[in-house]
Amino acid sequence: MSDIASREMSVFSSLSYPSTAVRELIVAFAGEQLLIELAVPNDPSGVILMAHGNGNVVRRRSMGAYLRDFGFATATCQLLTPGERTDAQAIKRVAIDVPLLAARLAVMSGAIRIEPELAGLPIGIAASGTLAAAALTFASRHPRDAGAIVSRAGRVDLVSQPETVRCPTLLIAGASDAETIRINDAVFQRLCCTKGYDVLAGAAHRFDDPRTFELVSKLTCDWFLTHLSGGVTA
Repeated sequence: MSDIASREMSVFSSLSYPSTAVRELIVAFAGEQLLIELAVPNDPSGVILMAHGNGNVVRRRSMGAYLRDFGFATATCQLLTPGERTDAQAIKRVAIDVPLLAARLAVMSGAIRIEPELAGLPIGIAASGTLAAAALTFASRHPRDAGAIVSRAGRVDLVSQPETVRCPTLLIAGASDAETIRINDAVFQRLCCTKGYDVLAGAAHRFDDPRTFELVSKLTCDWFLTHLSGGVTA
């Protein structure tokens, strides 16, 4: 965890976060910088780590606002370095490197845990695509550090040992996304933790319809409200 020591912090305002101040954490990892945006409501009950790469910022912030309305702090974690985000080949390479992404999640989770206002709070993780595989891999390797996970359209087939995931895990897929359904069907059977699986009628791979994404946000929030705890302790 020594890389965390070089982090920097700043405070900024954003119309996308009208009711909650946002703080920016810059976390060092292997000589590179990773960005976390923290938004903490009063007296949070937990913190949701929202892992992303170059996804839709509007939808991401919409889900974050939804989670904060129900008392969760949010940590929006950019898993690509500044250099990677401007390099198409780097994006493709890192996107499929699940062990690397899981290692970055571990360092970012560690940075979040030492924030004074978040210390001791359970951490949930919401992610899609290969980042969902990274979240499950992280949970498998660090069972006491992951309280619950929600995977939406996740490439969970890239998790080498889903049987070892111990935290409550929800899989979400769109009914029109046959490939994700095939993947989730197979992995769901292998999960040995508390688990859930929702297939949303009429939804495509990216849940592009605003009403569908609102339902995804609700399912995500409900899962964390029901299942988020301090992680596995034994």
